[in-house]
Amino acid sequence: MGLHSASLPSLISLSLVSVKLKDQDLHNLLLGCCSLEKLLLNSCAGLLNPKVFSFSLKFLEIMSCTCRTFQVEAMNLKSFLCHGSPRDPMWLKLNLFRP
Repeated sequence: MGLHSASLPSLISLSLVSVKLKDQDLHNLLLGCCSLEKLLLNSCAGLLNPKVFSFSLKFLEIMSCTCRTFQVEAMNLKSFLCHGSPRDPMWLKLNLFRP
């Protein structure tokens, strides 16, 4: 059973390290974090094609995740770091401005 919803409107920074979660779990978690400015995903298993949409996100770091693709739409993003392995390529789609 996955994460259904979360309500953490004051949360500013979130680090998920060695956490197993699905794309929808991450989506549901981030929906309840409307003030989130910093997100770190490190060695998170289970993510295949996650999408991060956030107006408040400023710093995003992805390390050693099992994603095939990663879509980010964050118009206030100031810093983006992605560490991966050449053996496990990942496709990234970044939209930094409103469509």
